[in-house]
Order: sequence, then structure tokens, then C-alpha cells
Amino acid sequence: MEKKRTLPKFRNPPPPPPHTHETPEISIEDEMEGIQSILKYAYGEGFLTEVVWSALTVMKNDPSMTRLEALSCGYDEWVK
Repeated sequence: MEKKRTLPKFRNPPPPPPHTHETPEISIEDEMEGIQSILKYAYGEGFLTEVVWSALTVMKNDPSMTRLEALSCGYDEWVK
């Protein structure tokens, strides 16, 4: 007679993933094109360092953000 295998039970369920907002998956090429565009425009406006610094801060506070999302936030904060 074969023994029935069961999964181990956890005392506490694992935490939900930190990524709570829905982000459509884009190709790495599209993401790099978006990043290049944001950096080019930020440089043209004279805010490249500020935009990158803000993007790094956003990513530090919310690691679930993509590079493109973080740079978009930084760009919106300084240029728009």
C-alpha cells in the first residue's frame, strides 16, 4: 500500500509578495528604450543627477518598482 504524501503545514503563512500594483510585463528592449529616453530628456533639461538620485531613492523605498517606473517618478518629480 502506497503512503499518501502531504505537504508540510506552516505555522504562519508566507507573507504576500511586496509588489501590489499591477505592472504589465514589457520586454527588456522596450524598458531600455524608455530608460534611455528619460535619461536623454533629463540630461537636456539639466536634471540628470537629480532624476537618477530620486529614482534610486524611490527604488530603495519600494524595491518592487522597476527601473523604468522609478526613473519615471524621478523625472516627474524634477522635470514636469
